[in-house]
Amino acid sequence: MIFSYNWLQSFFEKKLPKPEKLAQILEMRAFEVESIEKKGKDFVLDIKVLPNRGPDCFSHFGIAKEIGAILDLKLKPFPKVKIKPTKTKLDNFEIKIENKEDCQRYGALFLSNVKVKESPKWLQERLISCGLQPINNIVDVTNYVMLEIGQPCHAFDFDKISKRKQSELNKSLTLEKNLKKWIIVKRAKKGDKILALDEKEYELDNDILVIAAKPFENNSENILAIAGIKGGKESAIDAKTRNVLVEMANFNPTLIRRASQKLKLKTDASIRFEHSLDQNLILLARERIIALIKELKIGDIGPFVDVSFQKTLPKKIRISFDFIRESLGCQIKEDLVIKILRKLDFKVKREDNELLVEVPTTRLDINLPIDLVEEVGRIYGFENIEPVFPFVNLVLAKENEEIKLLNLIKRTLKEEKFFEVYNYSFISKEDKEKFSLEKLIELENPISSLFQYLRSNLIINLLKNIKDNQKNIGNSNSEIRFFEAGKVFSKDKNIQEKKVVSGVIFTNKNEEFFYELKGIVEVLLKNLFIFNTYYDDEKLSPLFTPLDFWHDKKRAIIRADNEAIGFIGEIHPAILKKIEIEEGRVFAFEFDFEKLFKFSQKELEYEELPKYSPVIRDLSVLIPQETKLVEVLNIIENTGKEILYDVDLIDTYSGDNIEEGKESVTFRLIYLDKNKQLTSEEVDKIHQKIIKELEKNKNWKVRK
Repeated sequence: MIFSYNWLQSFFEKKLPKPEKLAQILEMRAFEVESIEKKGKDFVLDIKVLPNRGPDCFSHFGIAKEIGAILDLKLKPFPKVKIKPTKTKLDNFEIKIENKEDCQRYGALFLSNVKVKESPKWLQERLISCGLQPINNIVDVTNYVMLEIGQPCHAFDFDKISKRKQSELNKSLTLEKNLKKWIIVKRAKKGDKILALDEKEYELDNDILVIAAKPFENNSENILAIAGIKGGKESAIDAKTRNVLVEMANFNPTLIRRASQKLKLKTDASIRFEHSLDQNLILLARERIIALIKELKIGDIGPFVDVSFQKTLPKKIRISFDFIRESLGCQIKEDLVIKILRKLDFKVKREDNELLVEVPTTRLDINLPIDLVEEVGRIYGFENIEPVFPFVNLVLAKENEEIKLLNLIKRTLKEEKFFEVYNYSFISKEDKEKFSLEKLIELENPISSLFQYLRSNLIINLLKNIKDNQKNIGNSNSEIRFFEAGKVFSKDKNIQEKKVVSGVIFTNKNEEFFYELKGIVEVLLKNLFIFNTYYDDEKLSPLFTPLDFWHDKKRAIIRADNEAIGFIGEIHPAILKKIEIEEGRVFAFEFDFEKLFKFSQKELEYEELPKYSPVIRDLSVLIPQETKLVEVLNIIENTGKEILYDVDLIDTYSGDNIEEGKESVTFRLIYLDKNKQLTSEEVDKIHQKIIKELEKNKNWKVRK
């Protein structure tokens, strides 16, 4: 935000440091200064005021108070001007606020016998230095007060509001007796329009707060301004203006911010309202406007109407000197603490070893004792606090068992060339509709339409990660491997939260990765000491991702002791098309982390290493492509269970010399007897038994 050096200097009798030096001082104690620029006889400082300090420092007066506290300089008080208001009557005048949540306070100052002309040169120069264009003395005064103390004000031509004819204008602001209401602070109606001061027409709706008026000749309402953002052309001040209503209000910051974003209209006023304002600032704004109107001899001061719903009283915080010293880590003197707080405009009352601190109503950022500690620390100078080693022995905390397991999972997957990703825990309404997701939890106040629902699985966002990274794949690298460990959410009777581990492998070549992914999953389970696992397609139901996400011929549940712990398979091409992943295949897995933790905590049973050598035989079977491999595996394992130690799928093939619609699958069978060395005859006997059992299915044929 832009601040004039000369204007800041006007608050002090003593000369301030040069602009460059002043910028360094501010950066050490308050805010970063992004740039310094010479403008005529002035310098302007672009000060990056932190958002939480907007209520008190989006003004020259606020920055001047910071400078005064840092440099121990006393600010000059605002000039006091005694005003005797004119005996103007406002019969039946009323300000109506339809919703107190939209506007907590509304003040209106009336001016009569106004003479509209150019502002004096000094005032124009200050506005120009801060990036505002001078317009006329009335408008310039309202803008000046906004830049000076931070309270936006707006001037309406009072006669245009009432729509009186020029011949009816007089020095009196007496209103007709039949007028019941005049200024109304309300929400616009959908379809309402306003021609603003920037000569643009804006279409309004019920989310936008407006200032409206009810002319005396009928009951209709005309919109005068977009509240807190922009005035309307209809009630603008011009050379013929004689009577003026100056508005100074306190609007709901959230409402102003949303309206500003919706209309794509950001102004100096809206920026200040968006960061919240002290309601009591309205009274200081009234004093400053009255003083300037009198100083510039613009017109006569009329009555001030003030409508408020609740008084804003100063917060009081009790804090001990011991707490301040412990928090800062230094033995700062008690008198210095009191002095610093008073320089920052806090009222301080000492009570033994404690302070009762009254917080200025402009300091909306001060709520807790630690906030006061920070104020003392920054003015004292954090660089003046000598660093010391802590007086306690640091002991490493015992690592949580779940964290240890999660770290082991991550380490295993990274060793298998997976990259870990972190996604937001949300999905959009478009995702919900595109993938027909059910039982999602909708957020009441989403920050964006892209984050409207809590995610029910990790796979959707992992697929989006693949889409975003497809362009980075070169000819030498045809794969993308991602995994994520995070929470998913579902709603049945109650909201349920689960920790899940999911991974995906993308290949832009027509390669079969299902069994490679199965091998990776088995390595992971072995590293977690989870044994007695098997793959099942009966009662097929994924844990988190809907069934239609998975290829109907390449998917399986992963079970441990008959309990489902995960799911593995290939993502269906139709899903990839919806994600816009083209010319590739994706294979994925997902695990219920709680189940992994449960089974990894079981007492381990160690087996003695085999004393005898295994006998290895390969077996190739020609089967229809729609046949599920688990059917073949079940027959092999059940038939050869006497001496069959392990079975692995080592190859699948379809193409030349293979009948159309069929494929050849090759298994490696490992035979082993723990009590003796097997002979070839014993192995042949069981092996032939397996072959005969397989060939009982007329559609299967064992290849010799």
